[in-house]
Amino acid sequence: MQNLIVLLLLANPWNWTFVGPRGGEFFWALSHPDANNFAAALSMGDVWRTTDGGVNWELSFENSLPVAGMFSSPNAGIIVDYTGEVWVTLDAGVNWTSVLTTNHFHAASFDVIDTVIYLADSIPPRLWRSTNSGLTWQVITVFDSLYSVDQIAHIPGSPSTYWLVGHTQDNDTLAYIYFSGTSSFVDTIVAGEVDDFQENPADIWHTLIATDHGIYQATSGTGPWVQLAEPFAYGLYQPIDIEFTGDDTIVVSSMFNPGIFRGVRIAGVWIFTQTENREGCGYMNFGGATTLYCGSLGSGVFKSTDDGNSWTIQDGLYGHLLLSAGAVSEIIDSTFYFIGFGGKPFKTTDWGTTWTPLSHNFLIYGSAIEVAPTNPNFLIVSAMDIETVGSPPMTIYRSTDGGTSWSPVDSTYAAADFLITSNPDIIMGITDTVVIRSTSGGNGFSPVLTAANNFYNLTGRDTVFVASRDSTYVSYDQGATWSFLVDRGGTLTYDSIRDILYIVAEQGFYTFDVNTGTLDSLSYNCLTASVSPNGNLYFLFVSDTLRIARSFDGGNTIEEEVFPIPFSLSGGIKAGDDGVFCYQGIRGLWVSNDITSGVAESKEEVCAGTLTFAPTIIKKTQNGKLRLTLNTNQRVELNIVDLTGRKIEELYNGRLEAGTHEFNLSAEKLANGVYFILYETAQNRATRKFLVIK
Repeated sequence: MQNLIVLLLLANPWNWTFVGPRGGEFFWALSHPDANNFAAALSMGDVWRTTDGGVNWELSFENSLPVAGMFSSPNAGIIVDYTGEVWVTLDAGVNWTSVLTTNHFHAASFDVIDTVIYLADSIPPRLWRSTNSGLTWQVITVFDSLYSVDQIAHIPGSPSTYWLVGHTQDNDTLAYIYFSGTSSFVDTIVAGEVDDFQENPADIWHTLIATDHGIYQATSGTGPWVQLAEPFAYGLYQPIDIEFTGDDTIVVSSMFNPGIFRGVRIAGVWIFTQTENREGCGYMNFGGATTLYCGSLGSGVFKSTDDGNSWTIQDGLYGHLLLSAGAVSEIIDSTFYFIGFGGKPFKTTDWGTTWTPLSHNFLIYGSAIEVAPTNPNFLIVSAMDIETVGSPPMTIYRSTDGGTSWSPVDSTYAAADFLITSNPDIIMGITDTVVIRSTSGGNGFSPVLTAANNFYNLTGRDTVFVASRDSTYVSYDQGATWSFLVDRGGTLTYDSIRDILYIVAEQGFYTFDVNTGTLDSLSYNCLTASVSPNGNLYFLFVSDTLRIARSFDGGNTIEEEVFPIPFSLSGGIKAGDDGVFCYQGIRGLWVSNDITSGVAESKEEVCAGTLTFAPTIIKKTQNGKLRLTLNTNQRVELNIVDLTGRKIEELYNGRLEAGTHEFNLSAEKLANGVYFILYETAQNRATRKFLVIK
């Protein structure tokens, strides 16, 4: 184990600023026709709400991991979280209360705005019903013949009349439709996923079903449900949610083609117009007579005030989901990229003060992005997109003009991380248990290394490292050949200045000296670590609380302080020379720029007195003189520290009377370089810089 000097920083903590960017993945937008500017939105981590029509948003239910929900009145709402817990609010999202614990939640009648709510859980599915907006529940039946339930819808005002759509086995493409009016299954449709069952308020027996095989329509309570041909003709291939805006008009959110469509039925034939195409869209709800809110996969929430004819983006909320550590790029100077789960890539050149979405918004599953260290215009991305209807989705794209235009280069691999060598033609990626490599700038990848367990990430440049759970491997020829390095594995980060590899393992935090082959350990319960290009180490760890640490000398001297940002295992840090980003899981990015600096000189007067020091440049044969004038009696600590904040020498530590005190400083034992006099009391702190030369 390394011998360490640890400095606990209790004053002047490193500052962190939340920089977003705005928007993110919000697949559900909730509201009520009588809500009067109220709406809610569900990210994969939180519930957000607005009371002014989307101008401003605030967190309503943090870290709730919601998966679905609705508002049955302007104040009464319900969500189901990732674990199947059912939560209810009676004050428009100010407070939430748990009311039911389900067993493997399936679906609920959240598309029917009513105080009666149906919910299905368990295997075989059991059907619950609430008649008071979700406050209390009772099981009314069990569907022994089904494996899962996809959708439930009932007739408002007739709570015992409902439809239920489900499957009899996992991954089945035949869905069964049950109608309570006949107490039987009345029809089947071809569909692996059933995303919506919508009734026409003007004709309750006219229903539409949105599936991964298009839209089905019936004009009777017992069917048959017939697949509509018209949506395919207008590019509406994978609908998500349907809302009737009139007897013969609908609005449809769509995953592919991404966006929102408006449909009009004329003489029994549907005609569709795409009114929004910037983003794949999710579930929507009315927030007024002609007002609709719709979720999106990257932009935040879409809003329409004209029955879906036009849409604006409401992005004052934050819900970015990064699928893997590779979803963020290396930091080149202050240029940094990331891509969210929804496939939307962003760029910043000023540490997150401003963000620019790149020109192309990929369909979904953004998992990796990287920029070439020797060519800032060369980018590579892993995300799913469809170039031509009916063709396999492409999974890897590259850009040679800084993200203005993109070319598909692969449809075989979905990468969780990329590494571009000093030669932009040579690129490596990881996908599950395989390392892939291209020697033609991403045009064609081939497997070069496999492991029994999934790989975590790639690090290095021309000497490249990769690790699985229990083993680390190295390539000395830009990924062409690989060899076993050490029997430790985990997330890697590499200090190329000192040739030190850091391994964040499940059980331990290790250092590996590449030159000597020495494996050592750091006594920290490390969660994530990153080394900047100039060789500075930053890491998060858990002790009595969550803490952030840094080292400017290869892990020998470590400074640490309490980390003020909520952190989850889906988060991480990425270090540049002049700033460090921290990803807060399913929310967004924070940045600190002063964490990368050494001790900064304080020019201000010491509140309880004055501190002077001369000369500021000292030869080794000279002495410096420090004069401290105190207005009151107080305990004082005077130290010499280096640029990293490491304590070099203690000049004084004790109580001093009011008045003037002088101290001599000898430079004889100090190496050449920049140092600081650090003055500290219980209330005050000041520094004075000096330079030691031969």
